Amino acid sequence: MNADFALEWEQLGKLAFRRHEKVGGLFKQVSCLMGNEKHLQDRKWLSVIKSWLLVPLTLWPVDFGGLAAHACKRLQSGKHLESKVIFILQQMHELPSEKAQVAISEYEKFVQQGNYEPLIRPESKCKYATQEKEVLSSRKLRKEWKELKQLFNADKFRDPKGIIRRRMAQERNFRPDWHFKWNTNKERFQPAFDAFCYRWNLYGMEGDKPLLLKLSVNPTAHGLMIVIPSYWSFDFKRDLDGPTINKIHKARGALRQGPQMSKWRLQRHKEALRAYQANQRAQKLKLRGKKRWQFIATKASLPLTTEARILRRLINEGARL
Repeated sequence: MNADFALEWEQLGKLAFRRHEKVGGLFKQVSCLMGNEKHLQDRKWLSVIKSWLLVPLTLWPVDFGGLAAHACKRLQSGKHLESKVIFILQQMHELPSEKAQVAISEYEKFVQQGNYEPLIRPESKCKYATQEKEVLSSRKLRKEWKELKQLFNADKFRDPKGIIRRRMAQERNFRPDWHFKWNTNKERFQPAFDAFCYRWNLYGMEGDKPLLLKLSVNPTAHGLMIVIPSYWSFDFKRDLDGPTINKIHKARGALRQGPQMSKWRLQRHKEALRAYQANQRAQKLKLRGKKRWQFIATKASLPLTTEARILRRLINEGARL
């Protein structure tokens, strides 16, 4: 492997959640396929896959590990990538900014260490501690948990850490896995356990210890999800680290907004689109130099004194619209 691969391999190893272990083999396969002349037609798309494997997991909008495995299998069998896969990769061609990747990578390292509260103010933890004390000392909770274990062999549903988790909450409470079924023990246990966790504001049980739901801020590929438990008396300024949350969010590319700013941005988009279209016409007419810039400015309804560098910027913006 060359020096570039060595640097990328080191970068992969610095990411959270054991990335060498989980996708290291795939990363090597993709790199090897990229260096093979037989796959020249698909090299561009392999490069997109490889780049996303180096992006923090939290920012993945699709399973790039699974996508990489599919691509490698397909190419190794002598076939090209399908048009449907290429469409996905076309949408993913623009990576998150380096600023966003650094911010999220730092956050993931907190989570990897078991610290799920880097965006929560320390002084708010007393709310959790008070509620947790009540839950841990509740005889009624212990009684109901004992009843549930008499109805089901709960140990069968623990993960390797000995934890049973309720179904995860999702956007707008749309959950593809929660249709009521009553055929297997797992299908019968899950809604019973979900109801128990709902009753006591839990996200799971670790052995016989109830795991109380916490206030949390979770970056995702699409934005930030803030979960405020129903028992929590919420105070934005005192409970959340607003400046740090804003720093992470702005790193994702959020622009200033407001009535005047939105009006200006809409006008800018219109100018950029006109400049782009005018440039397309200028190219067809084979215009060059000053004539070209004056033609673009006129067709885009801009002053003839508009500098070429500004017109270039507008044309580039228009090409992305």
